[in-house]
Amino acid sequence: MNLKNLLTTLIAGVLLILSQTSYAAAAYNYKTLKRSQSFARQVQKSHTVYEIKHDFDLRGETVQIPADCILKFTGGHLKNGSLVFDNSIIECAYSDALERIGISGTLANHEVRLSWWKLAYDREYNDAICINQIVSAIDNCVFYYDIQHDVYVGAGKTDGSSEETIAFLNKKNLVVIQPTEFYTILRGRSTTGSVVRCNFNTFIHIEGMKVDGGNVSFGKTGENGIGVVGNEKVLIENCIIRNCFSDCHDKAASGTLTKSGYPEWGSGGKGIQIEGGTVATQATIRNNSIRECYIGISNNASDQENIIMDGNYIDSCYMSLILLRLGGTGKRMNVNISNTIIANNTGDVGAICMGNVANVNMTNTQVKGEGKLKSVLRGCFSYCNIQMIVNQECENLIDAALYRDNPEGAEALHNHVMIIADKSCDYIINTSQGVIPKKGGSTYATYVGGTFDITVQGGVKKTPIVLSVANKTTQFSVRTGETLRSGLAETINSKKK
Repeated sequence: MNLKNLLTTLIAGVLLILSQTSYAAAAYNYKTLKRSQSFARQVQKSHTVYEIKHDFDLRGETVQIPADCILKFTGGHLKNGSLVFDNSIIECAYSDALERIGISGTLANHEVRLSWWKLAYDREYNDAICINQIVSAIDNCVFYYDIQHDVYVGAGKTDGSSEETIAFLNKKNLVVIQPTEFYTILRGRSTTGSVVRCNFNTFIHIEGMKVDGGNVSFGKTGENGIGVVGNEKVLIENCIIRNCFSDCHDKAASGTLTKSGYPEWGSGGKGIQIEGGTVATQATIRNNSIRECYIGISNNASDQENIIMDGNYIDSCYMSLILLRLGGTGKRMNVNISNTIIANNTGDVGAICMGNVANVNMTNTQVKGEGKLKSVLRGCFSYCNIQMIVNQECENLIDAALYRDNPEGAEALHNHVMIIADKSCDYIINTSQGVIPKKGGSTYATYVGGTFDITVQGGVKKTPIVLSVANKTTQFSVRTGETLRSGLAETINSKKK
């Protein structure tokens, strides 16, 4: 026997001995439940391992599990009742051990599998009720969201409760992993606005979840896929999100204004929505696939935020990426966007919309697709470094009109923008005034500082740069084919003629 095989044998032997003596070392009592007695009558003592070999019907009874106990499933099942845990542990190696079993209290597992509970997997039933009970009972663990079929969440009515959709709330340290290919589908609606909510957690990690918004909308509001609000540290990676799209932008609203003065179509569903609120959010949004949503990824800036978006693929969304700085001009984003692909953007606004943002670093970002885009990059931004490749024909590479209303005199300061465009465009930089409704002030940005180094391989069909106000300090370098034009907007436009 070689050394490697010897070590493997020794380790296996040690693990076997530990597994056989772990209960004794921890001074646990051990009891195998009898088929002939009720489950509740046999589960009476704390610090005990209860082996469940047989099936037990609780007949609607709520059973208080004594403190520090282990429910060890070795072939049996529980159904039709509720369990109240007290620092309890479940050991189970198979699916559907608990059927129509509600839970409360606290589980002390390091790993929990959703498949231990038998879900309905029925479009007419809301499986979020059971799932949220499990989530409420766990923390500081890995939660395997190993659904066996598509699950349906949400209410079939317009007045629901917070139990309608999946909610990860107030967790200190929770990792959620979906290893299966099935979807969590919104069947009706959510009063909370998201199919999956991650709110007010210290640390939350979501990996591999598949979310379908069901194209659900009520009134003028679409539903988000994954909503991230008020968390300290968040990691969302390798998720697939689709169909978070409402038709409110062109049917219910038709571009009119809400009472607050903003366009109503801004309330359409987002694939991933990030809001920090008053929390200094650190979020990593990585390697996710988002398609057929109203907005792909939306980030509303909060103070001291640090957001990384890396390797995301956004396909067939009305607006693919939105960055907004809300709640005062003193807030600056700290957002790094890299290795992003935006494909087949469907909207008539912009693929990337930036509402008065600052401190954004965007590198290795590609916009591609068939047809003609209205705008690639839209809005007002300052202190930003932007590097993009555009493989789609467009009206405007940069549209200086704003996604949201901006106070009069807004300025775009100290930017470095580098764009390589393989296809032709009508304008390199333009201000499409009057396109977006406003409640007052300017609908366009004033570019007063920065460098814009733009290469257009396919050529510029109309005037390269049209700005209502262009400060003399703004410098542009525009290359069309082999011809390089540098200087102010007026100089470049005159060279075009």
